[in-house]
Formats: sequence, C-alpha cells, structure tokens
Amino acid sequence: MLAEHFPVVIKMLNTPWNNEESLPLNVQTTGVGSAASDVGAPLPTGRKINSIYVAGIMLAALTTVIGWKLVNYNSEARQVKTLETLLQGSSSPLTVTTSGNGQSLVLVRTQRDLDWSTQRLLREHYQQPVTLKKIAALEEEIETELDKQLPGLLKVDLTLPCQPVIRWLKGNYPAPDNKIIKQTLTDFLGCPIKSRLESYNATELIHKAEQGLT
Repeated sequence: MLAEHFPVVIKMLNTPWNNEESLPLNVQTTGVGSAASDVGAPLPTGRKINSIYVAGIMLAALTTVIGWKLVNYNSEARQVKTLETLLQGSSSPLTVTTSGNGQSLVLVRTQRDLDWSTQRLLREHYQQPVTLKKIAALEEEIETELDKQLPGLLKVDLTLPCQPVIRWLKGNYPAPDNKIIKQTLTDFLGCPIKSRLESYNATELIHKAEQGLT
C-alpha cells in the first residue's frame, strides 16, 4: 500500500543523494562537435588538386590569347612598315593600313599610283596578301553600306582614311547612330578610326554647292 501512495526511491548505502535531473548532454555535444568538425575540416586533397588544375588551365588559355594578339598585332605592324618602305616614290601620297579582316590595305588617289604600286610589289616579289585600292572606290563601298543605315547621307570623305568625315543632310529622320557608323567603318578599315560627322541643312548645302565645296 505504501508503494501505491508514496514514491519509493531505492538508494544504495554509502552513496549521496542526486537532486539534479540527468540530461543526455552527450547527444547534443556530439552533434555540435560533429558540425564543428565538418566546418573546420580541410578540403580533400583531390579537390585541392582539381582547383589548382582548373586555375592552371585558365591561366594558360589567357596567356595564349594575349600572346596571340600581341604576335598578330606585331605582324600587322611589320607588314605595314615593309609596304611603306617598298612603296616610297609614288607620285602622290598613299596610305598603308589594314582592312577590316586584318589584311594589308594600300589606298592610292589615282589610277597611275595604283598601277605603279602594283608593278612595284611584283618586282619586289612581295609574297604577303595585300589589297590595293583607289580611295574613291573605297569611299563608294562605304557609302553603299552606310546609305542603308544613315538617311540623308551625302558623302564619305577619306582624304585621311583613318579620320573619315561623314557628311549628311538634316531631315525628318532620326539622328545618326555613331556606334553604327563606327562599326561600319571598322568593317572596311583596320586602323584606329577617329571619324567626324558633319551635318548640313538645305540652305547650307546650296551655299556650299555654289562655292564648289561639295
């Protein structure tokens, strides 16, 4: 009957009473310890090797691309210099540069200079690919392309081929997009381009026509 109404605690002799509740702290401690162990654990050796390998490949690829560009640039510069030396003595100044695809481009003013330059390169047995073209012909090619994108186009002036002047007539249409103009020019000319856009209204155009400036 006593056991039914009063709790019974059995205590061994010579042992102290324990008034605190025992908690399974070892479980929590083990969990925290494992998490800390996972966070602080070093990366596996294989993963380190893979990261170093990938970084090495990327560095090698970047170095190759930069090296190729430098070699290509130096090669183009040497070809331009060689052509300038070979073509000294033309009756009028000529321009040696590169086309949009990186090939050497010689621009001359007259048919006489075109014929003379062609014969000169043949006599010197110049083996590298090169295009010889009259400036007027290149102006027409660029005008044909720009006319599709620039309403009111009047003239493309390549008196200084790497500093072209674009003349256009103002009208009821959007203003020229400089990015499109520059991209079109770089498709034909490989030199650093500093273009200038000149706009005219009808009155100015008539006045210049009277002066014979257009």
